[in-house]
Amino acid sequence: GISGDLFIVQARPETVRSAQQPNLLKQTQVTAHGETVIEGNAIGSDAACGVARVIKDASEISTMKPGEILVADMTDPDWVPGLRIASGVVTNRGGRTCHAAIVSRELGVPCIVGTKDATEKLKTGVRYTIDCSKGSTGLVYDGDSNIERTSVDIDSVPKTETEIKLILGDPSIALSLSGLPVAGV
Repeated sequence: GISGDLFIVQARPETVRSAQQPNLLKQTQVTAHGETVIEGNAIGSDAACGVARVIKDASEISTMKPGEILVADMTDPDWVPGLRIASGVVTNRGGRTCHAAIVSRELGVPCIVGTKDATEKLKTGVRYTIDCSKGSTGLVYDGDSNIERTSVDIDSVPKTETEIKLILGDPSIALSLSGLPVAGV
């Protein structure tokens, strides 16, 4: 380049959107839930029920059982074995681009980050529901909830004479709505 320096850039392939069926709209709705225990930033749009496992250090990952909800201060690559078997993830710290968020998206696991005190409020052995289906705020409910999942084949939606457009109030969902058969925003 102009400076004469050599720059090395690390890049990873996109693994989330490319693995999804492009013409299938999936929606999750949580109904009949318990009291809200904690909230944070929702990662993904799914929900899950499970027993919490509060883990303070990555060396404790071997105590996790498949289907448990991983609760931690934050994660790094040492936590991936736990993330792979978790039904959901909740962390005290982090944002939409933190390690837990990125890996959870790749694995298709609902995740709530930035709760501030999940490791204090959530207890190992207690059942909770993680709900990321309501937009940018993720909620953790006490106990198991009713989770309803629906899928719509977008190709089966009839064409209309009227031009259909979206009103987009939340830019963070623009990509997830980009496959809808609409004439624009």
